[in-house]
Amino acid sequence: MMVLSENVQTANFGVEKNYKCPTSFNETLQGSYASKETRYFQLLIGGCNQVILNKTKPNLKCANDSDIKKILDDVELNLLISNQFVDVNEKEGNPIKTLIENYYATSKSELNQASVIRLGQNFLIKNSSPLSNRISSQNITYYTI
Repeated sequence: MMVLSENVQTANFGVEKNYKCPTSFNETLQGSYASKETRYFQLLIGGCNQVILNKTKPNLKCANDSDIKKILDDVELNLLISNQFVDVNEKEGNPIKTLIENYYATSKSELNQASVIRLGQNFLIKNSSPLSNRISSQNITYYTI
């Protein structure tokens, strides 16, 4: 399987022209389904609520429900995620390969979508010596989605 470089994949998706990328994202994600503590983020897209809007911006008025529905039916979200895996056939270079994957969501009123995306941290010990695992061993950390 041929894996394109990250630069080529980024260009194919048009990341620099078509996406808003965070310039500083300093968050720690941790835990699992079995952990006592987990951290996550949630994105909810919905219509205007006049009661809430009155509290924050009393001089503004929500659009009518049919206009809000029209706009929400056109919202699309493409979330690009960098996923890594080990290429066991790579003997010379870096065995960690990166794929950029697209997760798509929409807020169409007829659909109900939910996605759980798990982030995993993995460790690889690469031994390049056929004689001993103590010679030329390399610890590599990579991440999976």
